[in-house]
This record gives sequence, structure tokens and C-alpha cells, in this order.
Amino acid sequence: MPDERFGLPWGRIRKWQRDGLRVAATDGCFDILHVGHLRMLRWAASQADRLVVLLPDDASVSASKPGRPFVPLRDRAELVAALDPVDAVGHYTQSDLASLYAELAPDVLVNSPEWQGRVRTVRGGGSRGSGRLLPQSRRLVHDELGVADQVLLNLSSACFLSARV
Repeated sequence: MPDERFGLPWGRIRKWQRDGLRVAATDGCFDILHVGHLRMLRWAASQADRLVVLLPDDASVSASKPGRPFVPLRDRAELVAALDPVDAVGHYTQSDLASLYAELAPDVLVNSPEWQGRVRTVRGGGSRGSGRLLPQSRRLVHDELGVADQVLLNLSSACFLSARV
């Protein structure tokens, strides 16, 4: 039976690593997929040979972003997996993220601008080294909160207008 903890294809990832391919990883909600996400994923993929994207489960998203996610984990994972830059998608609970990164042992961790000013450590496994932490530029990413706010504003305006008609 294949090992798919966290929804990841571990056999395929370990093969990439054994074959000497550099693995990058990033994580994020990817709740309302927009061009900023695509630009960030393209950039992240350019930092290594393979890109693994990790998505928080719905409870973890709700804990950090009240009223979210708008799109459930299963659908977010399917959408992100369909994007060209992405080679594998997994999921986690917030309490599992550190241990998941330790087990994944990416060569590169692409850091979200949301983490700017906060410390994140990456520890590569064994002979793979310690990994590199690369903060992505805010210029690559549209403000997701701004996108979400705009969607909600448009929806509430549409509901208000239809209620008045």
C-alpha cells in the first residue's frame, strides 16, 4: 500500500531526492486562486527541479482566517495540483506543519510575504543539507486579503441590489 500521509506521494518525492533532484516546498491557503498565486508558484518552481505545495486543512484556515476557507480543502488541492508549476500537493493541520517540513526535508522552502519578519527554519534530512529559506517578493503576490475583500464586497453589493429590486 502506498504511503500517502498528508496526502503526499512520498514514494515519488523520495525518488526525486534519491535521483538528486532539488525539491522546493511552499505552503499556503490558496483559497481564492488568483494570478498572484500563479506567479508565486512559477517563481517557487524556478528555484528547484520539483515543487511541493502544502495546504492547511479547513479547520486550520478557519482558525487563522475567520469565515474562511471559501473553497474546501479537497477542491483547493485539486485546483493547485492542476497548475503547471506544481509537482505534488499535500495537506496538513497547523500543528503538523513543522514535523511535515522536517520529514519532507526540502532543499528550498519558499516563504510567503506573510511570514516577513517572523522566523521559519528549514532542516533538510541527513546528507541533503540544511536547506535554504527564500522569501518571495511581495511584488510577485497580489494581496489575497484584498482579493477576498473585493469578492465579498461585490457579492454583498449584488445581494443588496437584488434585495432592493
